[in-house]
Amino acid sequence: MKKEWRTTVSITMLLLLCLSGCGEQAAEKAKEKADDFLAEQGEKAIQTIDDGLETIKEYIKGRGAVGREHYFENQKEAEQYLLAGLKERYEKEFVIVASESYTEYGPIYGDVYIAEVAPADNPEQVFYGRTLQTGAVTDSYGKIIFGDLLTSGLETVCESKPYILAFSTEVEGGYTERAWKPEDDVHEFLAESDGSIRVNLTFENGKSDEEYARLILDFLDSMYSLKPEASLLIAISYGDKKYLFFERIDMIEGSPLLTTEEIIERIKYMKENSLF
Repeated sequence: MKKEWRTTVSITMLLLLCLSGCGEQAAEKAKEKADDFLAEQGEKAIQTIDDGLETIKEYIKGRGAVGREHYFENQKEAEQYLLAGLKERYEKEFVIVASESYTEYGPIYGDVYIAEVAPADNPEQVFYGRTLQTGAVTDSYGKIIFGDLLTSGLETVCESKPYILAFSTEVEGGYTERAWKPEDDVHEFLAESDGSIRVNLTFENGKSDEEYARLILDFLDSMYSLKPEASLLIAISYGDKKYLFFERIDMIEGSPLLTTEEIIERIKYMKENSLF
């Protein structure tokens, strides 16, 4: 583009020089050449702009709501569409437990609806469902399907530790579009959902950092021996729900193990910086 602009400027300057110092015939020929050049380059420029606009339109169509069919226009329709999509996927009825959000992202991406959902016959099995105005339905129901498989061993270990006053476990993972079944490979679920297991532990208050570190190390040793399928997000509190330790631990064989000194450093950091 810069080269064409410089060429246009050069021809224009030549035309001005000819008009001031050349004969009338030479000036007319120079003007004709300049007009031809500008007409040619103008057509190319217009075509380039048209091609660029067409590319942008195709990109938007492929990524968002512009030019595509809308499958719902408000939250009520979104709820119905989400439940219908889940019923088709899992061949069972679901209910909305709580609406999380209905967000209008504008003409490119369209509206997005997120809700807490549960099977109609098991309302305690709550997971997240999400639907996009352009038709996609995704969910985190896989954490319900694989929950017992992933957490039963962890809970057995927690029950065996006298220093753990209370505990809870939960499978965490993102949305997927796959209709998961119990016989599916749990590793595929974890990979596609970026899943992990959150383990919440409560320890007794009043121990030293070194004592807490030894207890944490004992728990981690048991986890490494158990070899859970997923990485663990371990949250340990003490006293008035203050966090003592908060760390994501990769359970894959060969992953670096935390030392007592490293655990003590993390304990000190959490005590100094935790907002809870």
